[in-house]
Amino acid sequence: MDRITAGDLSLFLRAHDCFRRDLARLRLLLTRKREAPAARAQALVNCWSTTVRILEHHHEVEDHVMWPLVTARCAEAAEVLGELEAEHHRLDKLTAEVGTRLAELPGHQDAARKAVTDLDNLLGCHLAVEEQRVLPIILAEFSTADWAQVERSNGEDLMARGLLPEVLPWITDGAAPESAARFVALIAPGQAEVYQHEWLPAYTRRLAAAGLRTTA
Repeated sequence: MDRITAGDLSLFLRAHDCFRRDLARLRLLLTRKREAPAARAQALVNCWSTTVRILEHHHEVEDHVMWPLVTARCAEAAEVLGELEAEHHRLDKLTAEVGTRLAELPGHQDAARKAVTDLDNLLGCHLAVEEQRVLPIILAEFSTADWAQVERSNGEDLMARGLLPEVLPWITDGAAPESAARFVALIAPGQAEVYQHEWLPAYTRRLAAAGLRTTA
């Protein structure tokens, strides 16, 4: 069997980095003494809604596609995977709390910062467990073909839900140029052109309106 390598997991791990990036940006924004005007606060809510949709999809893929496959190959993983799935529900509540607090801006900035900090702490631990305890099992038990099928299923679902225009610029934001090019190469050539001329500029405008720094 042609075993996968850490490089094969680059897209999955990149999503983890992007969740951390988004929360870090929010925390930085909410530490500023000067509060954002109402229009910028609404733009911030819109950006956060995108992150939440992507996070929810990420968790659905884990719970319904990835984790059952891992358990089928390594029964001993069932306990930690069960804990991770249960934690997804706690994360859902915290992401909703962040959305509520952001919607209360301007004003109540301390409450918004606390909500973001609570989510950042739990999600950081959650992602670390996946990377330290689950990814080694995937590397040991999955072939390149196995993982390609997981990624293909994930991509098809993103397209079916209309999430690809949001996800792709989100994934490439801040990525090294060679990594960004590799991610874009995964989609159809026609879509790559739309990404460059429509999806990426729209994403950059949304972040700028919210006062969030972007390296896209």
